[in-house]
Amino acid sequence: MRSSVCAIVFLVLSFLRVAPLATGECQPPQNQNAAPQTSSSPASVSQPASAAPHPVLVELFTSEGCSSCPPADLMIQKLDELQPIPGAQLIVLSEHVTYWDHDGWKDPNSSSALTDRQATYETALKEPSSYTPQIIVDGTEQIQINYPQQHMTDIFEKAAAAPKVPVRISEVTAVRLYCERASKRMSIQKSTAPTSMSQWLSITSSRRF
Repeated sequence: MRSSVCAIVFLVLSFLRVAPLATGECQPPQNQNAAPQTSSSPASVSQPASAAPHPVLVELFTSEGCSSCPPADLMIQKLDELQPIPGAQLIVLSEHVTYWDHDGWKDPNSSSALTDRQATYETALKEPSSYTPQIIVDGTEQIQINYPQQHMTDIFEKAAAAPKVPVRISEVTAVRLYCERASKRMSIQKSTAPTSMSQWLSITSSRRF
């Protein structure tokens, strides 16, 4: 187990080789004798806005009762923290299924709705059965933690380049402690929305209780 965890840490950190660090650029020294520049034209001093990163959904189907899941849990945690794919915002979800609960330990985070969600993916991806750990990218591709680094990078970059349906969340109101319920308002551009779609709202927190 220790060697598997170390391998995953090395794999995720190796992503950083293809992700340039966001550091400030060095500026050439200014000529002190040069005349001061005027700001008569706002366009001359405006800087181009950086493009917003493209969202990529990364879902890990896992369980506390799954002995082979910890390396995958660590991997997506590092993907969430490091965001190693340039131009992409990895939206990482850990989704705990229920079919491991019968082996003497019930996962307190498991949900039958997530088990059903994974089963729907298996039908779409033509998988014979559900398994853990399973990582699905943007609902269309799946990756294994033993994939070569370049193979994973290609899958993430392909997902980032794929067109997305524009969604704008205008209001989210949490109700009850720990957000047991929530109401939402969102708008979707009808010109790009598919004829049939489902909306899922995931409430996440960076805090660890």
